[in-house]
Amino acid sequence: MEKLNPKSKWIFFLQEFGLGLFVLIFGYAFLVQYLMIQQVRYRHSLAHLGISIILWGAIVFIAYIIFCYIWANLSYKSWKYELTDVAFRIERGVVWKKYVSIPYGRIQNVDIYRGVLDRMLGLSNLKIQTAGFGGNYTNPFGAAEGKLPGLSVQKAEELRDELIKRSQENKQGL
Repeated sequence: MEKLNPKSKWIFFLQEFGLGLFVLIFGYAFLVQYLMIQQVRYRHSLAHLGISIILWGAIVFIAYIIFCYIWANLSYKSWKYELTDVAFRIERGVVWKKYVSIPYGRIQNVDIYRGVLDRMLGLSNLKIQTAGFGGNYTNPFGAAEGKLPGLSVQKAEELRDELIKRSQENKQGL
């Protein structure tokens, strides 16, 4: 089975970082509130409170960056794909594994999507739409039974062409 482009680790890192940053900011606000209550309760100096806020904030932020880095590497290692004789197979998932097998005869459309960050890194996302798959087609990140993020531009185009070719070969007898 083939792996994604190693640059896709950055995509996974930034997705994870962006999702949790919102929670991290609110958590930090609650930490500041808690430390201010402690300062009033135990009559600590304001300087002690400021040092505590900065120290705890830095510790949590560094721990979060480390977590995002580890999770991005695990996510990268979990994504695999291969072209078999009868189907396109995708394997992914760190905690919960997902195995997708898409028969070539069911492939209706193969799209390549390149967001801003993807273009900056020279990457592409491949989306495979199949017959009988219902989804929200207005969402650029969804509506595809098979998704492969973090492919090089050349690899995404080669895969798209090969998948379309194999899907046409399987539909000739219908």
